[in-house]
Amino acid sequence: MSIGATENIYFKHDTAAIIKTLYKLANFAKDDKQQIIFFDESKKSLSEESLFKTQVEEIVETGKLQYFYQPIYSFKYNRAIAYFLYVNPTGTVFADIDELKKFAVRTDDDQELFSTIAKNTISQFCQEKGSLNVNLFMGVAISELPYVVPILSHVNDAKETNIVLVIHENEVENVLNSQEDGVTNFINIIKMIKSNGFSVALIINNDIHLIKVP
Repeated sequence: MSIGATENIYFKHDTAAIIKTLYKLANFAKDDKQQIIFFDESKKSLSEESLFKTQVEEIVETGKLQYFYQPIYSFKYNRAIAYFLYVNPTGTVFADIDELKKFAVRTDDDQELFSTIAKNTISQFCQEKGSLNVNLFMGVAISELPYVVPILSHVNDAKETNIVLVIHENEVENVLNSQEDGVTNFINIIKMIKSNGFSVALIINNDIHLIKVP
């Protein structure tokens, strides 16, 4: 099988998008008997869903993820007061961690994915930064909140680390508007998380705000 690509108005100067599209095209070709085919975004490969499921499970099993801790600096205290954890999938069809998480939900691997991220980052962070008394901000999907406490309770050093679970305001708004008891359920989950020693925050206009509940 040979695959060719040329720059066009859709992928101009976007190498990552071209590579991802070629990956899809290779899988489309497996299901097509024509000698020459052209990529069509509207086409769905018969093996695409199974490919993504395999990729998600492989990431969970092998941990093909990169972790970065971005310092949040305070000019008032003249030091880093927190670090924001960024996670990127590597060597996969997924463009970013958000896309990976969405497919992990579809394949019922979302809890295992969160566990993998937590186990590979929290202990390391605690050992390297724990003595500095700084917060670790972890971006999470709102769908992950109900099971973060049971998972974190089995992660070494989680209780000793100042973990702040960060959700984007748009995701919260969508869930609250689509569920009849969304507000009540959300508040109850936040209370449960805080009672176990963890904090929750919202990203609003690129600023992080801690959620306080009575």
